[in-house]
Parts: sequence; C-alpha cells; structure tokens
Amino acid sequence: MNFDIRKIYDENAIIYLPAIYAFMTFIFIDCVFIILHIISVQYFSHGLPSLSLFFSNHKFQIDVEGGYAEFFQYMKWAFVSIAFLYMSYFRKSYLYLLWSFLFLYLFCDDIIGMHEHAGKLLSEHINFDPWFELKIQDVGELFFSLILGFLFFIGFVWGYRKAEYHFKNVTIDMFLLVGVLGFFGVFIDTLHMIAHFAWKINLIFTIGEDGGEMFIGSFMVAYIFFVTYSPKSIDQSCLALQALKYFLKRKI
Repeated sequence: MNFDIRKIYDENAIIYLPAIYAFMTFIFIDCVFIILHIISVQYFSHGLPSLSLFFSNHKFQIDVEGGYAEFFQYMKWAFVSIAFLYMSYFRKSYLYLLWSFLFLYLFCDDIIGMHEHAGKLLSEHINFDPWFELKIQDVGELFFSLILGFLFFIGFVWGYRKAEYHFKNVTIDMFLLVGVLGFFGVFIDTLHMIAHFAWKINLIFTIGEDGGEMFIGSFMVAYIFFVTYSPKSIDQSCLALQALKYFLKRKI
C-alpha cells in the first residue's frame, strides 16, 4: 500500500507542502547546530576530555564569526535575496528589488560586519556617555541600524503605495518576519550586551538571540517556497491573514 502524505491535507492545504517541507528541513538543521553549540560550550566551560577530539573547534558555536551555523545563515539570506530577484524578473516589477537588496545587505553584513564597521566609524563622532554600560561602538551600531532601517522603510512605503496586491501582501508578511528578526537581532542582542550573566544564563541568551535569528531565517526561506508555489493564494491575501483565518476558523 502506497502512503501519500498529501492525502492528509485538504485540496487547499497542498499548496503549503513545499513550504512545510522546506521549513522542517531547515529547522531540523538549525536544531542540530544549537545542540552542537550547547555541547561545544559545555566542553569549553568544563573541559570535558571525551569531547576534546570533536568539539575543540569554536566554529561549532552559533555565535562565532565564520562558524558553521553562521555560514548556513549566509546561505539563507543569499537564497532569499536571489528569490526576490527572480520574483522581480518573473512578475515584471522592480519593487521586489527592495527586498532583494535588503537581504543582500543582511548577507554582506553577516560576512564582513558592515554595521560593526559603520558603528565604529560613527562612534568616533559620538561624544556622550552611553547608558546601561553600553560601549560607544554599540551605540554607533544601533544608530546605523536605525538609519538604514528607516531608509528601507521609506522605500517600502513608497513601493507599497504603487504596487499590486501580490507585492503588498508579500510586504506585509515580510515586515512581520523582519520585525521578529529585529527583536532577536537588536533587542535581545542589546539586552545581552548590557547584562552580565553566568555562563548558563549567557548560554540561554545566546540561543535566544542567535537561535531565534536562525529560526526566523528558516521561516523566511519556507515563506519564499510558499510564495513561489502558490502565487494565486498570496494574490488574495497575505499569509498572516490566511493563518489567522485558519486558526479562528471563521471569515474575517
């Protein structure tokens, strides 16, 4: 007897399958990296000899620059950027290039630390004592991120007013996802820098910050699969509204 997983879904739900498969695959890989991070931190904190052969490399940690998990995150940003570039060509609309450029920035920022270099440059012109034990460079990085975010926001508002429904719905969904990404990448990161905790609490913050960014990145990749395989569905309403309708089980 052949088992077909599509039979457990109704006809409308099948359009979500590619996104679900992508999400489960990427989340599984993210969880593997988080587990490896925990084991690696245990090794460096306690020097467990049984782990020295495999986990003596810091690159197994998710918060290490150039680590294996960060490289996986590079791939996500590159994929999303290229997908929006393709979407711009396929739908004959340059407005999708705004999203492509945003994720291209995230890709470049992760590789060369653009906001860190800009923050260092801005910190040389900031003359005040930071709050909450933040460093001057931390304030510069935050200031740079706010400026760049505001410029992208102006671009999206302008594009939203001129766009067709597909771009509007995609933009609403992506704004929600980027907002959650910003919560982990900016708010949790800033809180992590302010506070000084023991290594166990620090581990929780690291997983919350970097792990949260990894999960949101995976969800964004899955969302791109959804938009690609169900363009008519996203033409009707944004995925956030569709999900709300599904969970409430009534029309809005």
